[in-house]
Amino acid sequence: MKHRGLIFCGDLVPGVMAGTVTVTSRVIKPQPDGMCQDEPYWHVGGYRLREGALYPLCCPFRVGERRYVKEAWAYWGAVVEPVSESVVVYRGDADQSGVHWRSSMFMPRWAARTWIEITAVWPARCWDMIWSEIQQSMGELLPKWYSPTDAVSVYSALWDRLNRARGFPWTANPWVWRCAFRLCEAPKKTEMTSEKV
Repeated sequence: MKHRGLIFCGDLVPGVMAGTVTVTSRVIKPQPDGMCQDEPYWHVGGYRLREGALYPLCCPFRVGERRYVKEAWAYWGAVVEPVSESVVVYRGDADQSGVHWRSSMFMPRWAARTWIEITAVWPARCWDMIWSEIQQSMGELLPKWYSPTDAVSVYSALWDRLNRARGFPWTANPWVWRCAFRLCEAPKKTEMTSEKV
């Protein structure tokens, strides 16, 4: 079975590791180009989000699927080839000067320290979040004494920081795959494939 990664920004990684961040929203690509019978519709392909539709849109996430958390990382010292997990440092631990940080996008599976299991997936509009989902998406970044209005403001700012430049600003209220997840153990070496991702 292929085990894929899931990128998290550095601000959220500690919450994922602590188990306080347990929900993430990922933009559905491409976005629907219309509505039909009060539900999103893709004219090319005739896709729909509804279960049981003739052409259901394929979701890239599966319940029960395990993924490794991708985060900014680097080799420690002068190591140039991956020797073991012990030679990896993570930007979320300490912003050490002089370290050549590598993008989370290109983090290999062998360097991952955190694994999650997807427990639920559902399509939704970005704005259609209940209070608990905002809390579960932000973890420690959201003080408990914040009002719902303040929480939406903080979450929307984080959303724009991560997605506005990609063409999906908060104000557009894009469709997303909302995924609930929990921490899990890394798969055994025998379960891993030989693929590099």
